[in-house]
Amino acid sequence: MISFLKKISDDNSSSGYDNCIQFSDSDLKNEISMLLTSRPLFPDLEDLTYICDSVINYGVNSSLLNIVTQEEQTLEIIRRITIALKRFEPRISDIIVMHKEVNDIKYVFTVNSYILSRPLVFDVFWTKATDNLSLYE
Repeated sequence: MISFLKKISDDNSSSGYDNCIQFSDSDLKNEISMLLTSRPLFPDLEDLTYICDSVINYGVNSSLLNIVTQEEQTLEIIRRITIALKRFEPRISDIIVMHKEVNDIKYVFTVNSYILSRPLVFDVFWTKATDNLSLYE
């Protein structure tokens, strides 16, 4: 299956070439990293289904400006990561995001999913001071 980024950069979408494109775990990791570090142009479009699923809304709104408690922040980050992966990364399925750890600097989450028929597990962290999401390496 072709990634969202490859699909929108295709200048000849009617060709059968797309079905032959192979991707490595490294490619997938880079594209997930790009998704997590990208920000939607208009983050408050959840009610507009076709727009929120489009390139205009690509990325994750990581700002938690109006969310005060740690528990609410954790739940909201889990929700946003899950939605972004389901919308923009069609190669992975059965996505479950779990809270792993929190400290004064960051929150760490584990994403359990599947790519084709094999498990795919990776960690994501959210840095409090900068409101940034990224792959945990």
